[in-house]
Amino acid sequence: MSFSFALLVIVTVASAFVVVSTRNIVHAALALGFCFFGVAGFYLLLDAPFIAAAQVLIYVGSITVLILFAIMLTAQTTGPREAGGREPRGSAQWKLLSGAVVLALFAAVLLPTLRVASWPLSAEPVRDALTYLTRGLLQTYLYPFEVASVLLLAALVGAIVLAKEERSE
Repeated sequence: MSFSFALLVIVTVASAFVVVSTRNIVHAALALGFCFFGVAGFYLLLDAPFIAAAQVLIYVGSITVLILFAIMLTAQTTGPREAGGREPRGSAQWKLLSGAVVLALFAAVLLPTLRVASWPLSAEPVRDALTYLTRGLLQTYLYPFEVASVLLLAALVGAIVLAKEERSE
C-alpha cells in the first residue's frame, strides 16, 4: 500500500467520521468537502484525471457551496437540545440503534457482493477513456444524471422556502 493511498484513506475516513459525528452542521459540511477531495485523490491514483477534476469542480465546488448556502439560509447550525444544552433523552440510544441497523443492512449487501466479485490483478488501460466516459454520461446514464440535477434543484428551492418561512415568522 502506497503512502499516498494510505494518506487519502485516513483523510477520507476521518472527514467522513466528522460529517456523521459532529453537532455543528457547518463543520459537517466542511468535512464533507474534505471527503470529496479524498475521493478526487482516489480518482487520481486510478489514473482518471478528468473524473478527479470533475469531482473537485462539481462536488467540492458546487455541492459543498450549495449545502453551505442552504445552512446559511436556514440559520440553524446545531441540532435540537433540551434546556441546559443537553441532548434530548433517548437521542444517544436512538443514534446507536439506527447506526447499528444501517451498518447491518450495509454489511448484508456488501459482503455477498465482495465474495462474488472477481478482482483482476491488473487492468488494461482504456485507450480512449474520454470517449467511453462521454458515451456513458450522455447516453447510458443520461437520465440518472438529469434526475440527480432535478433533485438537487428541488433541495435548493426547498431550503430557500424553509428559510423564507422562518424569517417571516
